[in-house]
Amino acid sequence: MTPQQKKAIQHLLSGSSIRGGCKKVGISHQTYYRWREDSGFRKELDRLSNDACREIVHVLKRHAAEAARHLVGLMRTGDPVLKRRVCNDILTHTLKFEENKDLENRVRALEELAERKK
Repeated sequence: MTPQQKKAIQHLLSGSSIRGGCKKVGISHQTYYRWREDSGFRKELDRLSNDACREIVHVLKRHAAEAARHLVGLMRTGDPVLKRRVCNDILTHTLKFEENKDLENRVRALEELAERKK
């Protein structure tokens, strides 16, 4: 990868849009899409993008308990509209969590079955 490509990746990952990131680096968005065809550039962009996502998820997980406590605290509000929204949020998130756990368990069971059949 060229130094310009390495610089582009950093700006593309920190920018709000591809066009904005390209503008900061001084390349056209067509150049970016051409670079995306290069497997080395694409792999590095994907790797760094995945690293950034993992860091974001890590930060969110560290603050999830505090966010949950605040959300539960809002259930004590005197505003019935807000209270309904908060209750709905809590139920929706809880159900989604349980659904994801169930899917994870089912995928794991299928993977184990496929591994045993090998």
